[in-house]
Amino acid sequence: MTNESPVFAYGTLMFPEVARCVAGDLGVGEPAEIDNYARFQATTRRRGNYPYITPRRGESVSGLLFRDVSPTQLKQLDWFEEEGTLYHRVAVQQIRIAGEATDLDVWIYVIGPELDAQIDAYARKQQAPRSEISWDSERFFEEEIEVYMKKIVLPAVCGIQYAKEFGEPIDVDYVAEMTCRFGE
Repeated sequence: MTNESPVFAYGTLMFPEVARCVAGDLGVGEPAEIDNYARFQATTRRRGNYPYITPRRGESVSGLLFRDVSPTQLKQLDWFEEEGTLYHRVAVQQIRIAGEATDLDVWIYVIGPELDAQIDAYARKQQAPRSEISWDSERFFEEEIEVYMKKIVLPAVCGIQYAKEFGEPIDVDYVAEMTCRFGE
């Protein structure tokens, strides 16, 4: 992959409020789909409800393709996605744009071992089988983005670990605006 990397977002990073706080301006996302993956809702005690994808032959996931993600932004996305534990960043070589298959190396974040374990632990605690509920982005935006911003995104980008890794947030004014909008 080149210096600027395409990234496919299928969940919370499709929302500008989230993406811009985490990695700054990723540009305008282009509607796209990846084949042979399915998107589900992860329910965990730590993060609430949010999406993950896993390989699933014959299914597809819609989202947004961000074509010009810088190495720094990719590092910030890795940090936010807890790459290697909650999610794994993997490359796919084909994506559908406007219904047409396009050969393009694209980064995606798939379920990782820690998230898999958290989902199983939550299901056991609820004394229920692991759910494979499809994640609904519209419902998330209408019902959960405010809590997600308040409890996950803003504490992450304003926290000590982020500061150690990256210094201040990439877009300090925007993060301040979102803190006023979603903060307590």
